Amino acid sequence: MSSVSVRVLVASALSGGVFALAGGAAGAEQCSGATECLAQGLELYRAKKYDQAAENFAQACHSGSADACFNLGVLYADGRGAPQDQNVANGYYEQACSMGKNSGCYNLGNALMEGDQTSRIKARSFYARACELEHGPGCNKLGAAFFESKDYKSATRYFEQSCQMDYATGCSNLAIIYHDGLEVEKDPARSLSYYERSCSLGDAGGCMKSGDALYAGEEESRDYARAYAFYAKACGLNHATGCFNSGSLADRGLGIERNKALARQYYEKSCVMNSSSGCYNLANAYYNGDEIGQDFKKAGQYYEKACAMNHGNACNRLGGIYYQGRAGALDSAVALNHFVKACSLDVGAGCMNAAMLYEKGHGAASDPKMAGGYFAKACDLKELSGCENARRLAGDAISPEESGSGGDARP
Repeated sequence: MSSVSVRVLVASALSGGVFALAGGAAGAEQCSGATECLAQGLELYRAKKYDQAAENFAQACHSGSADACFNLGVLYADGRGAPQDQNVANGYYEQACSMGKNSGCYNLGNALMEGDQTSRIKARSFYARACELEHGPGCNKLGAAFFESKDYKSATRYFEQSCQMDYATGCSNLAIIYHDGLEVEKDPARSLSYYERSCSLGDAGGCMKSGDALYAGEEESRDYARAYAFYAKACGLNHATGCFNSGSLADRGLGIERNKALARQYYEKSCVMNSSSGCYNLANAYYNGDEIGQDFKKAGQYYEKACAMNHGNACNRLGGIYYQGRAGALDSAVALNHFVKACSLDVGAGCMNAAMLYEKGHGAASDPKMAGGYFAKACDLKELSGCENARRLAGDAISPEESGSGGDARP
């Protein structure tokens, strides 16, 4: 429920008395009055002449511009055109806040939240002032503070205000309140409506939650077509899992006519955004030749990327490609390394493959003790044949609660 401080400099001028920035920058533009000094300061800022911009903002702040005081706070907080000094920045944020600049109140609240308990309590008053000045993020942060202290009734009130001000995170937080029934009656439909509202405001997380509710909610409320639409929108907002889920539904023909080509596009986009599952499913498409012909070299490239992100099944499949030489020269040693990694990621089939290579002396010297250890771990991971082989090598009765399916390429 956190949100960052406002960093965008603002251009409109407001009235009110302030004090000026101490010291001047040589070569600062001559200006007269709050409006002109603020405008020139913004031009200098865009030209990356931060020291001169700071001087102009100081003059505008002294002449009554709340926006200029806020901008000075940003410069001091970031150390641009002025020494980095959060205390000085806070002073300018407080001035801007006192003149009705809601983002000044909000940034000061965020800065105080980084302090001790006394400062954190004080932060609430500035979030409250920001909220009074119709600042959606401020209302949300105030709601989050009450949520943290388990005052859900107050949290709900401020999340509602934030959502009414079209702040997406406020809508998502309100959805949590109704989903979990926190001092309100549980209402999945209402929760979904707030997630949908968040999504409509451009929040990918809200789109994902909407899709999840429609895909995996109560049976009577499942709607794969709508779930697909929300996941696709999340993907359009560059949410990697949204792209993966869209691909998965297109792959299986849920909520949309089955379309392997479209599924691959979604998997590829999710893989580019470093979704290990997206890379793995894209690799599977090339490995299995789903309407594109088998291409073990490409499959290996995507398995390798997924494995580097600790996708255990991808490591196991990659080991199989190297062991069988499907993408080039056979390399048992490299294969073994990938099987070992898959096993360390709790993939039973990877443990089985590592055990068999150690027993046969493929990729490393034959080592029955090492093989037995991997068979035993495979057994722990519900691989029935791992139990049988561990018993064979160790002579001890080992049996799983139930057998696992494995399912990946084996040597």
